[in-house]
Parts: sequence; structure tokens; C-alpha cells
Amino acid sequence: RANPLANDGGYAQGNAAGQPDRSAATTGPLSGTIHSTTASAIPIPSESSATTTHFTPEEQLAMTRLKEKLMRVSQAYDDLCGFLDQGGAETGLPPISDKDRCRQDGDSYSQEDAVRELKNEWMAKRFRDYIIFIQKSLNPDSGQQTAQLH
Repeated sequence: RANPLANDGGYAQGNAAGQPDRSAATTGPLSGTIHSTTASAIPIPSESSATTTHFTPEEQLAMTRLKEKLMRVSQAYDDLCGFLDQGGAETGLPPISDKDRCRQDGDSYSQEDAVRELKNEWMAKRFRDYIIFIQKSLNPDSGQQTAQLH
């Protein structure tokens, strides 16, 4: 399956400096809504928003898709962290003190290891940061409006 973020949107020609030619950003042919079998309707930014966001309509569409995925992953990650917070027994993993059952191929997979290795505040924050960046990039004139995070 093709990666929608890999689409260069027809701007692969580049300019003399080797940078993509984004001059078509102000006259992009896309507007309206795309319907997909795998996602809900995704609005395509209008030509006027392409000029204020510094992103082509194709880039805006790709960023919208990325934001939607990040929001789903962020929610799932928050759910995982909440599950780990409930206590070790809920995971079904053995405690670290049960050395015979929590080791495999030289690695430890205990309740405590799961909390230490899988629950990462930095990772949760970065998901939110990317979502906010994309929201502000797509709506630069909206002031402090950001994506609603769970």
C-alpha cells in the first residue's frame, strides 16, 4: 500500500537550488472533500488557505491524515499508560521478583519492566506536540485554537 505522505504532489521538479517548486501552492487545483474507505471524510484545504499556511493542498491533506493518526495513537498510548497505572497484576506479567517466569532470551518482561519501559511521559508529550504543531500550521490565523486532545 502506498504511503500517502510520500506523495510529492507533483512538485518533484524543484528549483535551481534543488528545493521543491511550491509555486503551485497558491493555485492548487484541490478543494472540497475526499471520501475514503479507510477514513472518514477529510476536508481538502481551499486555495486561499494554502497561501496562508505555507503548505500546498497536498501537504495539508497529508498533514491532516497524519494528525488524525497521531490523535488515535495518542489516545491508545494514554489508554495503555492508564492500564499500566492500574497495577502490575492487571497486565498478567509476573513481578520482577519471579525470575523464573519473567525472563526470556536474556531479557526481562516483568510488571515493573512494562511500566518503566512502556510508560513514557516524553513520548506522550511528543504525540500532543505534533498534533498541536499540525493544527496550528493548518490554521495559522486561528490564534490559540488547537486540536482537542482527549
